Amino acid sequence: MNQRKAPTKEFELLDHYRDKGLFRKSDIITATIIIALIIVSVVFISNREQGASVEIYYAGELKRAYSLNQDRTITIAEKGYNEIVIKDGEVYMRKADCENQICVKTPSIKYTGQRIVCAPNGIVIIIRGKSELDGITGGANAS
Repeated sequence: MNQRKAPTKEFELLDHYRDKGLFRKSDIITATIIIALIIVSVVFISNREQGASVEIYYAGELKRAYSLNQDRTITIAEKGYNEIVIKDGEVYMRKADCENQICVKTPSIKYTGQRIVCAPNGIVIIIRGKSELDGITGGANAS
């Protein structure tokens, strides 16, 4: 006598997917959207423009602008102390006397639009692109 065993939960689950198909329409749509977002992100990241200059703001006002092509160290001692380094086309905050040190821990920046902010000392560093250079003087356009 051959007795049939009662179906277990595992077999019920397999039967469910076999009857419904492995993927539902919503699964395919979700996977397509995720893949499209990944492709758009890769294209966006790879098309980043290398910056040409750096602008340093204190309390929302442009204080200094420099080319990224010349290595230098800049000291700002307005509200607090900040030491900014331009080296090999990148900018980073080497020292600051603020308590949290977020600006010092921020990695170096080099692409247009990237920023380093030292909120306690009121310093903002922004990378500007080649198209934002003044054609006559070669300096950063402050407008």
